[in-house]
Amino acid sequence: MKAYPCYIYINETEGYVFSTGVHFKTFAAALLNSKSGFLMLRGYPEEAMYDKHTFFEYVPTKDIDNFIQEEDVYNYGDFCWVDFSDDKSITKLTDKEIAELLFAAHMKRPLESAFYSSIRNQYLYLCHDDDYWVKVYMQDIKQYKLVIAQKIRDCFMGRKRSLAPIPNDIIDVLFNFFKSGAVFDFENSTVSSIHTGVRIFPTRNIGFCADDIHKELDHQRNIAGLGKYLEYNPKTKKWSLL
Repeated sequence: MKAYPCYIYINETEGYVFSTGVHFKTFAAALLNSKSGFLMLRGYPEEAMYDKHTFFEYVPTKDIDNFIQEEDVYNYGDFCWVDFSDDKSITKLTDKEIAELLFAAHMKRPLESAFYSSIRNQYLYLCHDDDYWVKVYMQDIKQYKLVIAQKIRDCFMGRKRSLAPIPNDIIDVLFNFFKSGAVFDFENSTVSSIHTGVRIFPTRNIGFCADDIHKELDHQRNIAGLGKYLEYNPKTKKWSLL
């Protein structure tokens, strides 16, 4: 399978992460569990249920595992949701909260807070075409370290039966590196039984346009020694970040 670049920008102050190249299934594998349901703001799963109080569709907690495994959210175009831990909490949403959720889905940003006391959500997930454009607000943004680790593992696994866990200190360095915006150049990474590695390039302030991110990467590739290099040795099962 062809690999593509992955851009990540972490805005710790405003509590969101913007990315292109991080699929929903990667995010779900890292952070989501069967105790949560989705209130659908954009995107219409065939098996979703309808809530008469909010006029939103939702995926109940009992169906979330099947949804994550089976649904191809790319087909939705826009795919926007908030999580909840209790199906009944949806009926507690106020008119103001419903209006703010509609605003967030349309404008791809919260009107005020990204979190709603009625449902006690952990995430406000806003995306288009699955991994093409993703903006996710998180109660605890440091949890995104798990998504970074999952993305690396997804791309480094190849035909390997297993990978050693990525050391926390390496993930911490990468998390801080992405606060200024950076790109995993998975398109030119090396994945083999002998050597696996990827360059990670810093980016200038290029906004949220995926096409501009690819143009920036083309420029950065020509600068020798720029950025960082993440390497995994399958024989020693050791990770290094240079």
